[in-house]
Amino acid sequence: MTAVHSLKRQHHVAPVFTDFSRRRIGILGGSFNPAHEGHAHIADMAVQQLQLDQLWWLVSPQNPLKSDREMAGFDKRYQSAVAMAKTCRFAHKMRITDLEVKLGLRHTALTLNVIKTRMRHCQLVWVMGADNLVQFHKWHKPKAIANTMAIAVVNRPGSVAAALSSPGAKIAGQKLPPRRMIARRFPQQSWVFLRGAMNSQSASAIRAQQPIT
Repeated sequence: MTAVHSLKRQHHVAPVFTDFSRRRIGILGGSFNPAHEGHAHIADMAVQQLQLDQLWWLVSPQNPLKSDREMAGFDKRYQSAVAMAKTCRFAHKMRITDLEVKLGLRHTALTLNVIKTRMRHCQLVWVMGADNLVQFHKWHKPKAIANTMAIAVVNRPGSVAAALSSPGAKIAGQKLPPRRMIARRFPQQSWVFLRGAMNSQSASAIRAQQPIT
């Protein structure tokens, strides 16, 4: 049994694509190289401020914008996401998935299109840190992402001003406050900026202190 399959059996939360009711679902994608307290902080803020029923941690097989030289193996990154999700305040709402590995996908735009098709009765929102919005315009088909589902951006240290004035903010569409985003049922071509206490932990800082294995 692989490490990923073993972890899934031990993890207390259910897999994705099991409930097609009209739920609010957030999707937090990333390399999780490794997953850290900053990810947990973003996940909890999204769940709380957007009143989400579930938050999916979408573990990427390989981020096209990052070098694979510093990338730990998928199983190790998946394991770190499982462990960190369990520390969340809303751990019972977290779901960890290797969906992109199963589908053989690397680009968020394609993955979200599949999710939207499968979960058309749900209210979906793509969740990311403000540092990712700064480079959002460099992603593969960012306009397609904005056209597929709403986007939630969580403030991150040192990235707030750059994110709000970035080309990515224009691509994301109309900026709405959290309450209006919820009331309008997470419309496409719209985004929300979630403010609150910030966590400065980063994966690059953690990697600098320990070797990749």
